[in-house]
Amino acid sequence: MMHVSSTPGGNASPDGPIMKTVSAIVLLLSGVAWCGEIRARLDSDEPVLKAWAVHRLQTDEGFVSRSLPARVEDEMLVADDLPVPGRFDLRFQVKSGFLEGWDATVPESDYVEEQPLSEASRATILSKMSASSFTAYWDRVVILDIQGNIQNAAVLRAVLRTRPFVGGGYRPGEWTWRVERWQWEDPMEHTWTTHQDRPYYALVRRRMFERDHRALRTTYARHLGGIALTSRRPRADLGPIRLPRPMPGTHAVNPDGSRVAPVLIKPATEPGGAP
Repeated sequence: MMHVSSTPGGNASPDGPIMKTVSAIVLLLSGVAWCGEIRARLDSDEPVLKAWAVHRLQTDEGFVSRSLPARVEDEMLVADDLPVPGRFDLRFQVKSGFLEGWDATVPESDYVEEQPLSEASRATILSKMSASSFTAYWDRVVILDIQGNIQNAAVLRAVLRTRPFVGGGYRPGEWTWRVERWQWEDPMEHTWTTHQDRPYYALVRRRMFERDHRALRTTYARHLGGIALTSRRPRADLGPIRLPRPMPGTHAVNPDGSRVAPVLIKPATEPGGAP
């Protein structure tokens, strides 16, 4: 299954954004080998109903997600015939919801000894992401997770718009929900800015009604994402991985399954509702 991001009203003409993206995918994948494999031993609270390896592909039109089916045999995940090189996030469906990997990998810093992301740097990033330039369109903004080092950070953000909007075939009462992965960098110390080339991409974007949003049970886990396969390392054995039961709403968890405390940047203007 392939998800192509396009602007509302995008067309499928030879010059349209969808066809341009499809053409870019064909060109990018023409030189890859389909020999990649990801394996893992699953420690799941619930039986896995379906599994995928989501290929995140960067094109000139933006990021494209391709969900490649995987299989589970005797609690062992096997995703094979994957394109190499490539980066992948794992996705699992269980009875109570979905578990989604996200890529928390960041570039190494320039320091000889790697240093973790400090609390002061976290506070600076959160402060900047609270600015109206980041939040004005949305009614609810929640930071689900932040990971990184002294010079680079990856931020997982969930946003929700409950107000009406114009265009794109809007239907009265429709909401917009997105989960985004942002990249921040601090090359000059204490200046934290978004990455110049690709500041963010959306892991998911959906338009839904309130009842559908309240039914969401999606849990994001960094230990299920950012799996890189290369020509030198076309196969990855992740060993045992924890799959906790998805919680109501949209949340993030640590590798041990414990919940990451979310940071509410902007409250919803509508009563109730999970992130």
